[in-house]
Amino acid sequence: MSTRGLDANTPLGIHAECIVKEGFTFVARYYKATATCLSRSEALALSAAGLSIVTVVERGSPTHADYFSRARGFGDGIFAWHKAQNEIRQPTGAPVYFAVDYDASDADVAGPITEYFAGVHEAFGSKGPAEYPIGVYGSGLVCSHLLLHTPVTYSWLSMSKGWRGGHTFTGWNLNQTVGSSVCGVSVDLDESNGHGGGFKVS
Repeated sequence: MSTRGLDANTPLGIHAECIVKEGFTFVARYYKATATCLSRSEALALSAAGLSIVTVVERGSPTHADYFSRARGFGDGIFAWHKAQNEIRQPTGAPVYFAVDYDASDADVAGPITEYFAGVHEAFGSKGPAEYPIGVYGSGLVCSHLLLHTPVTYSWLSMSKGWRGGHTFTGWNLNQTVGSSVCGVSVDLDESNGHGGGFKVS
């Protein structure tokens, strides 16, 4: 069953009750190395209001092919694992998405982007048995290729439907639709197919 959500680059804890009143059931927030990163206190506030949380890694600027490599994927994977396990206490079994935020070519996807996700998988595996499934945010081409050829098992389709595969890919868990404003906060709107990987903490 499809559900409504939103994603934001702004802490949402103080807006949690308002977001629920607006009819949303989940929010997506970032694991990143800035003050706007999801915090444990924010996760607790969102969960207490009844909202599920989706996490996405955007540690640097994954907006061009030069960002992606196996080594970078390993580093981002270690960073994300520690955020999830030690700071947020994200429940095991809930995915962590990693962003590919540009219209990647076939060569980019088959080359450095695939290598990047191999690095993420290696990083998660180095911490023991896989506890967090790996997801990807990106174009339809990125999502479809990684689902078929890598350990990625969750996909979040970008709102930029003009990117490769944006109009034809239908196998998404999350679908980003349009920019908007909710409760006075600039957000992007999303829908879930009912299996987007949201979680709550306590």
